Amino acid sequence: MARLHFPIDQWNNNESYIMFEIHEPVSNLLNADQDADRFGSLRHTVFLHAPNQVQEGNSHRYQVVNGRIIAAAANMGSEGVLAGIADVFGGFQTILENTLPSVVQNAAGIATQQVQNPQEEQMYQAPNFRTHNFNYEMTATSEAEASRLQEIISILRAASYPRAVEAGGGRLSTRFAVPLQFRITHLKKQNNEVKSMGRPAKCVLTSMNVNYTGAGIPVSYDSGNPAFVNLDLTFTETNLLRRTHDALN
Repeated sequence: MARLHFPIDQWNNNESYIMFEIHEPVSNLLNADQDADRFGSLRHTVFLHAPNQVQEGNSHRYQVVNGRIIAAAANMGSEGVLAGIADVFGGFQTILENTLPSVVQNAAGIATQQVQNPQEEQMYQAPNFRTHNFNYEMTATSEAEASRLQEIISILRAASYPRAVEAGGGRLSTRFAVPLQFRITHLKKQNNEVKSMGRPAKCVLTSMNVNYTGAGIPVSYDSGNPAFVNLDLTFTETNLLRRTHDALN
């Protein structure tokens, strides 16, 4: 199990950094309490200084629904069948007018100086998986740091890929073992959690971009390891969150 720091030198007590704990995969869907993340055994721990950019993406799925048709379902019971049927036809009329060729639709609007009220509403479906982006501009100030940075990049890259499953007899099966999972914590040197920078839930590394010419031109040490590296990491949470999840509090 690796436990790696970059930069190698000790930081002052006020400097923020991020701890990436890399675990064997475990499904939260098999956990009765899905508001608490479950992790498998710890494989590696990587400490990186605070990134140049930290971005958290929250988004949700909504579907546009026709209010006339929704009202019809309610009116069938409360206001009678005829009122419900009128709303159904009104809803279908709205859909039809919205799907007419634009020339016909525009001509009708010009003639009457009216447009159809679509009576639409956004209907909630589900949250999307949250994303967390970390953008680094890294400088290795020594050959030892350049080597350490390359070691960290190799660990992160490998953690994002699946592992081949052995079929026995030295052969590989046609199946993959899923990639490793991440617990990400914003910290200060004295190991105090920095909650103002976000609290990612359990994540997988879904995108990793490495620019080995961070200075604009190739600059490397005698070992061949680059001195300037730009690293962009995108993590996606493994489960859909609810309002009561620990990561949202």
